[in-house]
Amino acid sequence: MRALIICLAAFVFTISISTLTEAGKSENYYGYEQLAAKAKSGDVQAQIELGKAYYWGKVGGTQNNHKSFRWFKKAVATGAPEAILRLGFCYWNGVGTKVDKAKALELIREAANKENAEAHFNLGKVFQKGLLGEEVSVKDAITHFQKSSDLGYSHAANELGRIYISGNGVEKDEKRAVEYYTKAADNGSQYALFNLGDCYADGVGVKVDHLKALEYYKKAADKGLTRAYNRIHGAYRNGRGVKKNIPESIKWITKSANSGNYDAIIYLVRAHLFGWEGYEKSVQKAGEWAELGGRNEYSHPYAEIGEIFYSGTKPYKKNYIEAVKWLKKAAAFGNHVDAVFILGNIYFHGEGLVKANLLEAKKWYKECDKISRFDGCKRRLKTLDGLWAGKEDEFERSAYFKYLVNELGSDHFSYRKSFSNKIGKLEISPSGIVHLNGEQIVDITIHKSVSQTLDRLIRESKLKIYMPMNTPCVLWWAKEYERQHLLFYGGPGILELTVVNTFNQLAIQGRYKELQKILSYYVATLKES
Repeated sequence: MRALIICLAAFVFTISISTLTEAGKSENYYGYEQLAAKAKSGDVQAQIELGKAYYWGKVGGTQNNHKSFRWFKKAVATGAPEAILRLGFCYWNGVGTKVDKAKALELIREAANKENAEAHFNLGKVFQKGLLGEEVSVKDAITHFQKSSDLGYSHAANELGRIYISGNGVEKDEKRAVEYYTKAADNGSQYALFNLGDCYADGVGVKVDHLKALEYYKKAADKGLTRAYNRIHGAYRNGRGVKKNIPESIKWITKSANSGNYDAIIYLVRAHLFGWEGYEKSVQKAGEWAELGGRNEYSHPYAEIGEIFYSGTKPYKKNYIEAVKWLKKAAAFGNHVDAVFILGNIYFHGEGLVKANLLEAKKWYKECDKISRFDGCKRRLKTLDGLWAGKEDEFERSAYFKYLVNELGSDHFSYRKSFSNKIGKLEISPSGIVHLNGEQIVDITIHKSVSQTLDRLIRESKLKIYMPMNTPCVLWWAKEYERQHLLFYGGPGILELTVVNTFNQLAIQGRYKELQKILSYYVATLKES
């Protein structure tokens, strides 16, 4: 009996697979086989539709730009305006042929001269943004948008509404903008419906009417515009135009997020992280929404969680292991500068339970430098590649030096061996005045930060300042702030502090006694080698 059931199950499974395969082939191939037959017989519209189908990968599920180009070119021989426009797009974007902007513009103009509404719209975009070698001309853009709108193209009317509502290149006219939005909406534009909703919500060109705004948002939502889902969520959450209804608001924002809307996903990540009204406070649920963001190629939802654990944003305490986990997910996309820089910092300093690892830090700083021109990345890489101004013998005795040699090799570091004796006593008074050998050098309260104060001290007294890693005060400070490594490093004429933000806070708070412990222990001049 059991064997019979297994056989039947296998038979049903085989039939299901066969049916699905045939259904897929019917949808992706057999329908277009008929279209291809019409195209080959000379049906111009069939040739255009087949060209589109090959471009969108609807024939057999594979995009074929060369066949797309070939069918559009064949249809152009009949003088069909849409075919001319599509061939123009091919030359514009290099679809099945080399990019030829002059040819693209020529074909789009030709289609527009044949009263093709979409061609006029695209010429409007060309002049609006200065594309295909044309100069920006709002006047010419409006002319083509208007012709396109007159021919019934809803996107053109919507674009005219946007131009007049912003006053970009024309005199701002909100009422006229609403007229264009209304025309576009009447022609079925989901974007115009959304924009009308915003006009009624904010009282732009019309009186504020939250109920009418909600009606327009719902019409846009019915056409699948996910941004409209977010607006409907906001209306129900805040009771605008409708009675406040948290469950209904959650339904709409969830629908938007499940449709892949970035703003909705970020919202739900934060809502669960902080337990906003109607949402369970749960890192797990926030993470589930971040994973959905990842499947939609969004890195920031991951970074959102990682940065909260890195900074210890209330109600969360700092948790560097958790921060690393989420920041690495964000960094994997190769486009999130903050995520890779923070990862570099965590491994550079050794934060919490995450041990310092200079090779790992260097890897993340290199990634940061690759995707951004952020100076912080370059400064960290310069440090790791080895400018050290200081006492060679004291540095070589430090645990940090041994770590560097073991991990990176001694050839990564060079030293300035020539230095003078201590220059005397550095003091910070209770009022924030820095004295060197009893002489006032600089006032911290003027510059409001230790980094600026020391920079001023270096410039005015022509000093270079050095503090070795293994002095008691530095080790005390490291222990006090539970840091495994605290490195003061300097290149020619430069002082940099890896924990400068902590020092700046102490300066701003006027906690000069604590600064005294750090800054007055070792101060030495360094002669030029």
